[in-house]
Amino acid sequence: MTVRRVGLSRNQEATDMRTLFFLSVMLLAFNAWAELKIPKLFSDNMVLQRDIPAPVWGWADPGEKVTVKFKGQEQSVIADAGGKWIVRLKPLAASAQPEKLTITGKTDRKEFNNVVVGDVWLCSGQSNMASCFEYLGITSKVEGVDYPQIRLIGGLGKIVPVPQDLVFPHKSWEPCKSANVKFFSCVGYYFGLKLWQELQIPIGLVNVSCGSSSIEAWMPPESFAANERWKDNLAEMEKIQKTYRDYGTYTTNKNERLLIERCSACLYTYAIRPIIPFGIKGVIWYQGETNLSDDQYARKQQSLIETWRKLWGQGDPATGAGQAFPFYIVQIAPVKRAEGFMPGFWLEQYKAVSKTKNTGIASTVDISDINTSHPKNKRDVGLRLALLALRNTYGRKGTVASGPVYKSMQITGGKIIVSFNEVGAGLTTKDGNAPDWFEIADADGRFVKAQAKINGANVEVSTPDVKTPKFVRFAWNDIAEPNLRNKEGLPAFPFNNALPFFR
Repeated sequence: MTVRRVGLSRNQEATDMRTLFFLSVMLLAFNAWAELKIPKLFSDNMVLQRDIPAPVWGWADPGEKVTVKFKGQEQSVIADAGGKWIVRLKPLAASAQPEKLTITGKTDRKEFNNVVVGDVWLCSGQSNMASCFEYLGITSKVEGVDYPQIRLIGGLGKIVPVPQDLVFPHKSWEPCKSANVKFFSCVGYYFGLKLWQELQIPIGLVNVSCGSSSIEAWMPPESFAANERWKDNLAEMEKIQKTYRDYGTYTTNKNERLLIERCSACLYTYAIRPIIPFGIKGVIWYQGETNLSDDQYARKQQSLIETWRKLWGQGDPATGAGQAFPFYIVQIAPVKRAEGFMPGFWLEQYKAVSKTKNTGIASTVDISDINTSHPKNKRDVGLRLALLALRNTYGRKGTVASGPVYKSMQITGGKIIVSFNEVGAGLTTKDGNAPDWFEIADADGRFVKAQAKINGANVEVSTPDVKTPKFVRFAWNDIAEPNLRNKEGLPAFPFNNALPFFR
């Protein structure tokens, strides 16, 4: 049965219905446009970066006035023609006092509570960074944890490989408690906990990591465009993005997801781009298992670091603008499945650090699980990264932050005397035995197992099988788990001085 209003013709009724529909559409459009849109990284419980002009940004109606208020500051800005707006708060001192941050537009208001000011660190890489206490079956280690000054955010969710400003992260900031930290990066947690214990300021940890991911997936398109050898990578990215745009989704088939996780720039587009330029103190990075055979890795790592810094506005290698934020990486641990590639990959990591300012590397050769590429000891990894940060970023100059690093050698009476930097309080071994995994070679370059002994800050290496030694190497093997360390317990880095890099 059709109900008609009395006194109206069919034409009048149709006109009224069209008018009502038009007004409804306009009202919906106005409400959608008038709503302030804020990146998901802004939420209750967040940490804003201290000592820099902390950015706050979003989208509104073009030409709309937006006002940001926080800790007595009030700043207003007019949204540009595309609706984008950004303000930068005057530098803030670290404070654990919870505050409210408000963002007000013409018809909308966003309010974020329990906001503190401290240092924010980005935790990125692949599975060894992503591994959480729940996944490793060690949730007992974080039972009863309650650190309200440590704040956590992370978790990728469903990856969208095309640029979208509001898709990541899919969770909000949370104070560090046992209920949520068990799903957080173990490395990130131990790193942040050590910093908080030492600095006693709020620490924000942003976990942006993905198992099986390649370094290419985290590199910005600008990195590929700037290198002639890598320009084909952009075609790979554009193909996957076109598929997504054409069909609006992709299946969750494991192989297809793996393709996304290794697609050039896809993880950058999904998880890094949307959080730039949120203020950060620095980055810790644990990635490389997917790229073990890549002889371009050093260049890619350097490009990633420098391009991230440039896009963040915190260290432009071309102009020198901005203070380059620190970037600390983890040496990939020895593993049987490396198929001979591990020493070459270590060399790539060393090159990346040596060529890129304000970086460092934490060794893991003594805490590997030789039968798996996923060692369970994430605590020492996080602590060693924190030591690098405490010494190099926070100025704790007396902190021993590295294991022994090859410095030079001398040939004396058929022996090679190896000198090291980073010896700390002195050289020792993990098990009390003589140093192992040393080899020497004569001019033919064929290495032979050698005996070694500690002599002060040096190690003497020799074997009766090599009468005229010329080269020495240490732990230069996929499965080497050497015992040499300094007395602070940090392991010596593998080296091979037959290679030009070490000369």
